[in-house]
Amino acid sequence: MAKHIEDLSQFLQSFGVAALALLFLPVLIAALARNVALALTASLLSFTSLMLFIAPASASSGLAIVSGLGSFLVALESVFARRRMMAFDKQLADLTSRVNQLENAEQRRTALEVKRSQTDRARRQGNQSHQRDGLGIVTKVLYVEHNDDNIYMLKTRLELSGAFEVLAAEDSEKGCRLAATEHPDVILMDLEMPDDDRWEAVRRLKNDPQTRDIPIIGMSAHAVESEREKAIAAGCNEFDAKPIEFESLVATIRRVIAGPKSMS
Repeated sequence: MAKHIEDLSQFLQSFGVAALALLFLPVLIAALARNVALALTASLLSFTSLMLFIAPASASSGLAIVSGLGSFLVALESVFARRRMMAFDKQLADLTSRVNQLENAEQRRTALEVKRSQTDRARRQGNQSHQRDGLGIVTKVLYVEHNDDNIYMLKTRLELSGAFEVLAAEDSEKGCRLAATEHPDVILMDLEMPDDDRWEAVRRLKNDPQTRDIPIIGMSAHAVESEREKAIAAGCNEFDAKPIEFESLVATIRRVIAGPKSMS
């Protein structure tokens, strides 16, 4: 190997700058093109041509060095290729993860829209069926409740049945105001409102000529006889315990609405 290097050194010295220019000019051109494979190929071809056509006597030494250099360059290019492949794999994995996230978000959004559409359609069908059956005007319910979740659940179930229109009030003041302006058929009154006097709203409704004839169903989680007695004494027409049993509540609503009519 030392002899090959010595022969190559003598060869380069004999041809000087011209040989070096001929050797490296293709490499520089390929490098400027930013193509590693082209640069490697150009360097090997230029070096081999220089050995074979300009210095036949040194061809064997040149070819031996070219062979070793070629193996090194091929290994180097393999390293670069693996790095590029790893970078590409990471970008592909990131892109795939992002696409999956977008697809999941779109699926959730579509499912929510479908559910809303089904709810609206069921509500419309229920109202139409109720009107076709000739059962009269849809019952207007005023629900006074401070818990938003309770309002949403009961309002949705009542309206989906097609027989009820539900107005909601989150506090007693708004409840009394809606009762006077909207004249509901029945009032569902939460008896656990965060007021100083939780019975005041019931007494206020019963003392107001505009609302005193509207039946009130008091609702409380304190399902004891004493609570029921207090509710009736305050002015409630009926009492229903929480958690709500839907069918039982609907039966209670129909009973208190029908009560005064049957007595007349």
